[in-house]
Amino acid sequence: MQQIINIVINQIIRRFVKVGINKAVNHFASTGSTSKPVQGDLAKRARQSAKITRRLGR
Repeated sequence: MQQIINIVINQIIRRFVKVGINKAVNHFASTGSTSKPVQGDLAKRARQSAKITRRLGR
C-alpha cells in the first residue's frame, strides 16, 4: 500500500514541477526587449532542456 501511495505522490510532484518550469519559462521569455521569434525559440530550447534534465533525474 505504501508503494502505491509513493507512486501517486511522485507522479503528482512531477506534474507540478513540469507545470512550474513551463510557467517560469513562459514568464521569463515574455519579459525582455528581444523580438518574439527569438524569445519563442529560446523558450522552446529551455523547455527541451528541462525535459531532458527531468529524464536524466529519474
